[in-house]
Amino acid sequence: MPRTIDADVCIIGSGFGGTLAAKPFVEAGRRVVMIERGGWVERGPQNWAPDATGDNTPFYNFESPYLVLEGGNKPQMGAYHNVGGPSVFYGAVSLRFREADFEPLPQIVGDSGAAWPFGYDEIAPWYDQAEAALDIAGTAGADPTEPARSGPFPQPSAPLADVSQRIGGAAEALGLHPFPLPLAINYRAGERQCALCPTCDTYACAISAKNDLASTWIPRLMRQGMLLLPNKVVVCLKTGERRITSAEIVDRTTGERQQVRARAFVLAAGALGSPLLALASRLDRFSPAPDAIGAYLMRHVNAIVFGLFPKLPGRLDTFHKQIGIHDF
Repeated sequence: MPRTIDADVCIIGSGFGGTLAAKPFVEAGRRVVMIERGGWVERGPQNWAPDATGDNTPFYNFESPYLVLEGGNKPQMGAYHNVGGPSVFYGAVSLRFREADFEPLPQIVGDSGAAWPFGYDEIAPWYDQAEAALDIAGTAGADPTEPARSGPFPQPSAPLADVSQRIGGAAEALGLHPFPLPLAINYRAGERQCALCPTCDTYACAISAKNDLASTWIPRLMRQGMLLLPNKVVVCLKTGERRITSAEIVDRTTGERQQVRARAFVLAAGALGSPLLALASRLDRFSPAPDAIGAYLMRHVNAIVFGLFPKLPGRLDTFHKQIGIHDF
């Protein structure tokens, strides 16, 4: 591997943002280099094991842990470092933000200037493209809170499991409005067709039926000429004349140092990794709002509710993360 690699575009991170940003550049014939801190997640029967959930794998690691200074239930957090990023282990649910999500709340935003620079109408066409790229399965109009959309989902929703039907029926009996969750899962006939197994959310798909980026777009883009550099850590972004000129990288296995030079860079290392690298590279010097870098972090908020039944409410060996309720 040469000490210096030249490209038209350098993408840092292989998750949703990085991969979908790389797609049009590769399709336009540009020389694209994608840098990923982690390696490939092997697929096979081992992914069905109960202990194969993401946090138990070496891909969720504390190599560079994040300190939890307040809140939370542990002093440190790890991160997923693997080709495809969190898309490999996430539960495939793919919801759009609502129109109201792009409208600033005065009690939160105040005079910080942290409001979205665009509204839902401007980003809706890009949601269309993302849903097409991820081949989302869903039922348009079933969610009463769904924002405006231009057409149906790429795939129809899969039939509901018995337990999902029972949950949906019980919700309707209470006057609620359950709907099939939009899922980035391949239900089309073929070798990658979903087997409806119960190991989906937090698991890498054993048969690559989940439309994660390591199963779909990254291999396609590599066949079209994109160079993927796995197990490489970007330690610094070099600048000149108020623009990024190169990325300094270190091989996690050998310690070898290289640089990637490019005409354009896309920093897509995640909500924590991107500001960390931006601040470590002193890019805040060029930002019109330097204090906003790394601020206003939004995490995945959820509460887990358990219920006890005198007998099993349904089969345990089938996929059942299918129903959403947005009445609250």
